[in-house]
Amino acid sequence: MVICGGELDAADERLAGASHPEDSDGEEDEDDRQEGSLKCLQIDLRRFGLDKHGLVNRFSRVLEENGINHMYSSTFKTANLLVDKKQALRAQSLLRSC
Repeated sequence: MVICGGELDAADERLAGASHPEDSDGEEDEDDRQEGSLKCLQIDLRRFGLDKHGLVNRFSRVLEENGINHMYSSTFKTANLLVDKKQALRAQSLLRSC
């Protein structure tokens, strides 16, 4: 199961408002607002069995082979992958196929 964390969206919106003032026509450029934003994809490791090894390698290899930069961290029961917000849906789809 891959969960796309929405809890970081509120922080992204606050940062985007503070660091990217509105354009002269009163509209904010969507690409500028999302630049550098990350999305957290969380994988429940319990479905793989907590005694399995090589899961980090498996997830990282799939993303790397498809040109998606990521940062990885994990807890005892979850794998957390931070990916560029623009590539989050594609990364989520790739990870579901693992």
